[in-house]
Amino acid sequence: MDWGVNWNAGTSAMISPKVTLEFDVAAIRES
Repeated sequence: MDWGVNWNAGTSAMISPKVTLEFDVAAIRES
């Protein structure tokens, strides 16, 4: 079970920056 938790944490850590970047780009286009 620990492996699943670690994998999810690692995936979130890699995906979060991409999602944040997309939100930043969307905000720039809105303004």
